[in-house]
Amino acid sequence: MKPAISKDVTITPKSTLADGYLTLQFMRAASLTRMNLAKAFTSIDDGTHLDYDFVECLPVRAFRITPTETE
Repeated sequence: MKPAISKDVTITPKSTLADGYLTLQFMRAASLTRMNLAKAFTSIDDGTHLDYDFVECLPVRAFRITPTETE
């Protein structure tokens, strides 16, 4: 298995270092199964994980993660 940060891994094929954006990738919880996770993670190295409908890829300038519940 290849590391996530490598010269030969295409996680976001359309992004460059100079485009001024971060690429936020996430998977929709409604479609999240172990099989879908396995499909997405095994296809990251060639960029085909973005072809699945449960994987979202958004160019953003910033993002904030906020918890929905507190304990």
